[in-house]
Amino acid sequence: MRQYKEMIIRHPKPYWSPKLELNGKWLDKLGFSIGTTVNAHFQDGCLFLSTDPTAKNDFAVMVVKPKRVRGRIRPQLVIDSIMIRRLGYRINQRLGLTFEQNSIQISVVS
Repeated sequence: MRQYKEMIIRHPKPYWSPKLELNGKWLDKLGFSIGTTVNAHFQDGCLFLSTDPTAKNDFAVMVVKPKRVRGRIRPQLVIDSIMIRRLGYRINQRLGLTFEQNSIQISVVS
């Protein structure tokens, strides 16, 4: 089942670097559990994240880390300011997330 949601890249505080955080139970349901290696591939303005070990990973390799939310541990993927700049994304830009089992696609919304 394919789903879609939108996010905005923001500065958490004026002196912090921008970052895009993906966290919550929905990541675990998609196969992005804590400790899973995630391959990132950038193509045609879209960032593809996949847990498939045979997927292209010419952009980056990340690991799903734990985050404590209201006393519970949840999986978290963080795209930091260095990756955001390399991708060409900007602050306050709207991004669309399309996700399926074991993959997430992040693209700019016009």
